[in-house]
Amino acid sequence: MKVFGLSRKQATRLLTLQPNEIKGKNVLGRFIDDYNHTVIIPFNDPLDKKGDLYIIELDSTAKAVSRTVPQKVVEDGIDKWLVTQNGDYLIIRNKVLGQYAADGMGVPFNSIKAGN
Repeated sequence: MKVFGLSRKQATRLLTLQPNEIKGKNVLGRFIDDYNHTVIIPFNDPLDKKGDLYIIELDSTAKAVSRTVPQKVVEDGIDKWLVTQNGDYLIIRNKVLGQYAADGMGVPFNSIKAGN
């Protein structure tokens, strides 16, 4: 059996990372992915007239392992952010990031509460 997770020290380290990409930006939360040992940071740029959402995922060395600008789709009044060409998406609501597969029937495969 393999147990996943991070120690408090590892999680704290991830939550304190300050990459240059988010300086001066509106950070919507910091979400620890304890399976991948990364932090997911969605943010917007106040100077961006289009209002795009940007997402950067960092490993424990502050290296960006993923960068994306998801496409926004509003469905039933809910902002869904498409993160793959297959239609996988995420929703950020009440400081919780929900990750959904395109064929997952609206059930998240992962939900992460924002860290402090």
